Amino acid sequence: MNIAALSMSIAKSQVQDKWGVAMLKNSLDLQQENGNALSEMLEGVSENMVNPNIGSNIDIRI
Repeated sequence: MNIAALSMSIAKSQVQDKWGVAMLKNSLDLQQENGNALSEMLEGVSENMVNPNIGSNIDIRI
């Protein structure tokens, strides 16, 4: 293999590595956002677990 082909191969590998790292960072950011949304959702649910009888039924008389 000549020097030019080796240089091109290394450059291509570096570009692929940078692209892969960028995709992993994007995936980690997305998972962080999903985790934060899940935490916020679970905070609302925990209030109902403390007082399970409040707000679950509505008594109506006609």
